[in-house]
Amino acid sequence: MSAHHAEQDESYFVSMTDLMVGMLFVFIILLMAFALNLKEQETKLTQLDHAREEMLRDIETALKNKGIPVTVLPESGVLRLPEQVLFDVNKAELQPEGLIAIGKLGEALDEILPCYAGDLEKPTCKGKAFGRLESVFVEGHTDDTGSPARNWQLSYQRARAVYIQLQETWPNLGEIRNDKNGQMGAGEKLIGVSGYADQRPINCTEGKDECRKLNRRIDMRFIMAVPNPQRQSQIDNALDPLPDVP
Repeated sequence: MSAHHAEQDESYFVSMTDLMVGMLFVFIILLMAFALNLKEQETKLTQLDHAREEMLRDIETALKNKGIPVTVLPESGVLRLPEQVLFDVNKAELQPEGLIAIGKLGEALDEILPCYAGDLEKPTCKGKAFGRLESVFVEGHTDDTGSPARNWQLSYQRARAVYIQLQETWPNLGEIRNDKNGQMGAGEKLIGVSGYADQRPINCTEGKDECRKLNRRIDMRFIMAVPNPQRQSQIDNALDPLPDVP
């Protein structure tokens, strides 16, 4: 092989090596960008979980201070009210104690929910607006006794009874909207109703009667929305001028 050919081969291999090194650097940069973006998204989800838990704990504290027993499940975003607080067995009409309980629940929701649905002007909302609510469902659940048709009917009617009472005692709750359309308060109505009959039983290790009692319940399920960067910037800017709460 001539010296000229050897020099050409060497130049070719050097060029290929440079190309491979360049491609490796591009791959590393892309991988780092992906990892950083993934970390950012994980951080946002963690912040949303923390915001939802803070919201649930605030509601729980407000209700327990008013003598209303509730259970909070932070991992699933649920505030749980047992049947005996609200309804007689196999009935969908709120009993007198239930009317009082829902009135106090509405008072707590009226104070706290707007902070997570766009009302950033309230002084009490300062520092609570990172988490944005997508929706809140009033869910009715029954035990496994009775016919399927009756259980579906009863679960929905109970959830609807709670929803109507909330709106009648605290009308503002029926007007709260999420910011799904990109403008605060211009999205969809926040609170909805659903009935699940006996299809979502809780994990219970007690006796059959006790488990059935626990399954007869009303759950309020809080679903958070993941904000896009532009929307989050608007929220952060809106929070800046809010005064400190004494």
